[in-house]
Amino acid sequence: MGKIEKEMLCPICGKKMSLVAAGYYCLKDDYVVDPLTGKPPIEPECVAFLLENRKSLNILFDEDHHLIIRDSSSILHNVSVKDIEGLELGKIKLSSLDKVGIATAGLLFGILGAAAASSGKVYGPTLKITYITQTGMKTSLTLVTDKAPDLARKIASLRGLMRGSVSAPHPSVPVTTTEEKKYCRYCGAKNKTDADFCEKCGKKIA
Repeated sequence: MGKIEKEMLCPICGKKMSLVAAGYYCLKDDYVVDPLTGKPPIEPECVAFLLENRKSLNILFDEDHHLIIRDSSSILHNVSVKDIEGLELGKIKLSSLDKVGIATAGLLFGILGAAAASSGKVYGPTLKITYITQTGMKTSLTLVTDKAPDLARKIASLRGLMRGSVSAPHPSVPVTTTEEKKYCRYCGAKNKTDADFCEKCGKKIA
């Protein structure tokens, strides 16, 4: 028996839509619908390697402030930003993932960029997201991507908006990092541990 194709009607004209590579498409209204969400497609924020599933996946946010982690055929995680309790930026030693073989190395280098492959990059930036599930359990997932800081900032910003603190520059959700910092004794600015001069005032750090 052949596969039964799901029917999708255009929300504008009500006519049956055709299934194309981008999703369901209405030629009359030039309108596309994502077959998984039933809504217009959303441009992914980035591609990340999900440690828990050992997969390369698309990361995006919908208009309802949900963090969606998906591939082309299914949604693996759909997390409301209001349920996120913690964000932790860090790094993972890529050699520790050697057990899963060359395929994973290829995925990681594809995500972290060609520069990672050519320079023999040892560490990959990570973002650990801790959230409460619909059943009330606390769980977490870890993304490996160079966009980890950007994702953390966006989630934190959305949390602020959802709590009504639109003007608040800092989020209510804690963002921590495993990366050590050292402070300038002249201006108090944070600097990387290997910095010789302050990034803010330019004076030599003792």
